[in-house]
Amino acid sequence: KASAIDKIAIAPNPFNNEITLSFEMEKSATVKVELYTALGKLVTTLLQDNTINAGRHNFTYSTGHITSGVYFIKIEIDGQATMKKIIKM
Repeated sequence: KASAIDKIAIAPNPFNNEITLSFEMEKSATVKVELYTALGKLVTTLLQDNTINAGRHNFTYSTGHITSGVYFIKIEIDGQATMKKIIKM
């Protein structure tokens, strides 16, 4: 059975001025979302250890302040983390 960490969608990718992170959780959990440069430097924390209830969730972030290039979003749900590559046009 797929966990919440396996059901993460990021769109659009490549993106321009905003990006939406979508995921579904079967139970409430602590969620942390961070944006990193391709070199591993933390750009910003999008969600800081927020407790998110069960269900489908969409978070939209404005990305107009970051320069074009390759980035990684790190999503951590109850301590289980994954990295997703994203491209800013």
